Amino acid sequence: MMHRPLITLLISYLLGLLLGNYLYLSAKPTLTLIAALLLIFLGAILLNWKGLGIILFPVVFVLIGSLMMNLHTFPSIPHNHISKLLKDEGINVQGSLYEPPKLLLDRSRLYINAERVYSKRCYTKVTGKILLTIGGSGSDLKYGDRVRFICKLHRARNFGNPGGFDYSRHLALQGIFVTGYLKSSMEIIRIGEGESNYFWKTIEGFREKIRNFIDKEPKLPNRAIIKALLLGETGEIPEETRDNFTVTGLAHILAISGLHMAFIALVASIIIRGILRYSERLILALDINKVAAILTIFPVLFYGFIAGLGVSTLRATIMIVTFLIAIVIDRQRDLYNTLSTAAFIITVISPASIFDVSFQLSFVSVLAILYLTPKFLHYLSLVQGLPAKFTPSVTKVIGRYTGSLVLVSITATMGTAPIVAYHFNRVALLGFIPNIVIVPLVGFIIVPLCLLIAIMIFISPSLAPIFLRLDSVIAGFAVDMVRLFTHLPGVSFWVTTPTLLEITLFYLFIVFLFNVNRLKMARYIALVLLAIIIGDYSYWYYTKNFNRNLRVTFLSVGQGDSALIEFPKGKRMIIDGGGGGYNDSYDTGRHILAPFLWKEKIERVDYLLLSHPHPDHLNGLRFIAKNFEVKEIWTNGQSTDMESYLELMEIVNREGIKKVTVNVETLPKYINGVRVDIYNPPVQLFQGEGMNIKSSFNNNSVVVKLRFKEVSLLFTGDVEEEAEKKLVQLGSRLESTVIKVPHHGSLRSNTEEFLGKVHPSYAVFSVGYKNRFGFPKMQVLERYRDLDSRTYRTDTDGAITMVTDGVSFRVEKFL
Repeated sequence: MMHRPLITLLISYLLGLLLGNYLYLSAKPTLTLIAALLLIFLGAILLNWKGLGIILFPVVFVLIGSLMMNLHTFPSIPHNHISKLLKDEGINVQGSLYEPPKLLLDRSRLYINAERVYSKRCYTKVTGKILLTIGGSGSDLKYGDRVRFICKLHRARNFGNPGGFDYSRHLALQGIFVTGYLKSSMEIIRIGEGESNYFWKTIEGFREKIRNFIDKEPKLPNRAIIKALLLGETGEIPEETRDNFTVTGLAHILAISGLHMAFIALVASIIIRGILRYSERLILALDINKVAAILTIFPVLFYGFIAGLGVSTLRATIMIVTFLIAIVIDRQRDLYNTLSTAAFIITVISPASIFDVSFQLSFVSVLAILYLTPKFLHYLSLVQGLPAKFTPSVTKVIGRYTGSLVLVSITATMGTAPIVAYHFNRVALLGFIPNIVIVPLVGFIIVPLCLLIAIMIFISPSLAPIFLRLDSVIAGFAVDMVRLFTHLPGVSFWVTTPTLLEITLFYLFIVFLFNVNRLKMARYIALVLLAIIIGDYSYWYYTKNFNRNLRVTFLSVGQGDSALIEFPKGKRMIIDGGGGGYNDSYDTGRHILAPFLWKEKIERVDYLLLSHPHPDHLNGLRFIAKNFEVKEIWTNGQSTDMESYLELMEIVNREGIKKVTVNVETLPKYINGVRVDIYNPPVQLFQGEGMNIKSSFNNNSVVVKLRFKEVSLLFTGDVEEEAEKKLVQLGSRLESTVIKVPHHGSLRSNTEEFLGKVHPSYAVFSVGYKNRFGFPKMQVLERYRDLDSRTYRTDTDGAITMVTDGVSFRVEKFL
């Protein structure tokens, strides 16, 4: 790499960013060290000690990268920061929107710079960013508006499960440490203009005019797609459409990235060069390619500004402008250095970009195309029956364009597969087929038309609607095509989350595999790497399917219940799926349970047990039933007309999952050495008897006891006092090592008589952080403490894992 020193320095800088994410370096000593190293470096250059210089300069960049990242990962919080004034009650806050509101289908997100906190008689000046979520659709607020609201604010926090999205860190890298929620936009008022940048205010004014024009066009289908591709606003895209694009490996099309910018640059360059070639004088006097490259920068910048120049759009704009400048200075052939330059600029402006999935996918896909495409062409040229110059031969048969696009799609898919699997748990093996059709359609037609619409709105408002409707028709055709591609067998599938070691092994294997003819040892190293990969897979398969222990994990799902039971020798059961503490748009199965299962290398769940059909227990089971090869679902037989329950039953029927109704008369079942007993509900379900409907559902919860040799666990659902009175008749059979506390620690449950019969050594409370019910109740906590039970809570401990061989017992907390 020494003939490309920029690449070496970039790698050093990126390593520094990674180091700075975990290690704090004091600024003054580190800057002193950097200065000393630079002096030594200059001395080495003067003395012609090249070896020492080659070592020192990368070290300097590692230290610089660490300091840059420390600014984000270890920020200095001022004494008047809003995060230091949080209370368990509403706070009267004034602030200004530092970004345009982000509109979603059922809520809005406001990004607010806090300015003041009001008390009864005065106010305190404060600083800090707030992410405020507002229920309902739509918002009249704009960038720069000064607002005031009363809200109970919290520090951003995660659920606390292995494999879960690190939401608090994601916000912290943006400088956001405080979040809040308002039920409607009526609870926040605009009080005037706040502090804002005049330039960005002007840009946002243009964007607002475009947004209003699109929204006011009557009966415009695919409005959300056009707004996504023109304004970068993806929040209004229907979930079904979003899922279809994800399944077919086309999710990258919906978010403006380097791909969109590249097509704008390509189309603009073709048009500009075509116009310039009409003048013979210009052809003779100027380098048409360089002039076209310079002029192409302007439509690229225009598109970037219209798209809001958000983080991902800014990165894409910098990348494309860097490549255009490379053409102007005759460096277009040195694509690796050009790519490195773009990466350098982006990570200096925003060091946290290195952790952003769009940054990773953009650069890795381009790198894969640059590196792998020539390798593929070389190996294809060696195939017998094909001419040495493979590309022209193929293009004569299937067309130059199609052959190139197929090859580019395959190399980009191969290069990004581990990253996509890590972040999205998807692998699109046949994703190159939809890409061949949809990417050119979007890139050459829909996106340029979007940009043309933006221009026409300002220069010819009467013509703009014509182009808008045309673009909508073409976008509708693309959406329909994507829907058809979802039925393509094997287009994509879910995968477990690869470890960082597995990702590293994959990339090393690809590098050495494609260099077996260049490097003498490459073939043997590739074989060794392949053996390690196979060994890694074998290890996980053995660990998950031939384990001897019973392993139970109580997941943190907010105000709800969910637990994974891993029986010896690989059988698995999920008891409840959580999901009631959030609106229906938040799928706890997709966003909490599934990521945990994939992180644990679990692709199959044998049994689902729904204790009772309340949303905080059943909603998350829908995604699991659909995607994890479930064989049986156990219920108490009680049904409801609730939409989420009906959807679950529809999935059960469609997937051919066996329905099993259980009650107190169900015979004990043995699952790989673990005895499973059902203690509730009774044959005649609780109903009436002075109970409201909710209490009858709670009291009919399936109560199940697992016994593995000397250790037992009791899962109680949401049973209340009435059910507990019947359960105490079981006497000593109730006694258990562990109890999943009934009804989240409610006073309507957990009677002293019942707890006396169970007498647990460990008690697990499945509750949401600062939930509105005040669970667990203090009196209930005291009852367990009086029994000397060791208590755990999912709101403060995160996921709680209990492992036993039937005799010994250990507990692991995630937080």
